[in-house]
This record gives sequence, C-alpha cells and structure tokens, in this order.
Amino acid sequence: KKKTNQDSLIFFPEFMHIKDRHLFAVLDGHGPIGHEVSQYVKNNFPVILEKKLMKCKNIKSGLIDAIKEVSDNLNACSIDTNFSGTTANFLLLNGNEMYSANIGDSRSTLISKKDDSNELTSVDITVDHKPDDEFEKIRIEQNGGRVEAILGLISF
Repeated sequence: KKKTNQDSLIFFPEFMHIKDRHLFAVLDGHGPIGHEVSQYVKNNFPVILEKKLMKCKNIKSGLIDAIKEVSDNLNACSIDTNFSGTTANFLLLNGNEMYSANIGDSRSTLISKKDDSNELTSVDITVDHKPDDEFEKIRIEQNGGRVEAILGLISF
C-alpha cells in the first residue's frame, strides 16, 4: 500500500511584500489524516500571521497569536484531530532578526561557519515537545490532553 506524504512546507520570500521579511515552516503530519492537518496549517497559518502582524506589529506576539488561532480553528473545523496532527517549525526572518517557534518533536537547528575556516557549528534553537519528557507530559495533561500508546493505527 502506497503511503501518503504527510509533510508540508511553507515558503514565503518577501512575506507581506516586505523585502527583508521571509517566512518558512516545515510541517510533519502524523496519524491517519496527518496530511490533512499539515495542509490545513500550510494554507491557513500565513494568512492568519499576516493579519496578526498588520494589527499588532509585534512579531513575537503575532507568531504566538497566529499559532493559537490556527490551532483553535483546526479544532473547530471538520478535520478529525483525535488521532492525527502535525508538528511544526516556523521561522520568520525580519531584517537581521530571527524568530522561531515549534510545535511537537521537530527541531530547528542553526548551523554557522566558524570564522574563515570550513568548520561548522550547530546550535539547537528549539526544544522538542515529546510526551516521554516528564515536564511535557504534565503540560499536556494539565491542558486536557492525554498521553498513551495507540496500537493498531500503524499497518505494515
């Protein structure tokens, strides 16, 4: 059986028609209809983020508010998210500033070149949200979620 690609990508150079503002995201869908969830976020996040940034101008607040609104809208739409979802890594470059946000266990890493050498260094700029981390499990449960193994959803 051919598996559906559940990944999506957001790529907006010159986001909001601003020359030095660029929006990127990688979405990794999970579950039986994870592809629908990642596509929903791909189609809706940039539109909502643009509205938030036009209104408040504060990029950090705009990112947070856009993520919350997309999540709320997704939970209210017809896509069944009981056993499906998506991770998300958002990156907004604004001039010489970089803003990042992540949901789930996808990680953003900044790779840079050391001085004039060819040696590369890397720094994780996000922290994975994994339910096997005790603090993350508590956060999930305190917000009405559940952490449990789902058997039978994976077919080989």
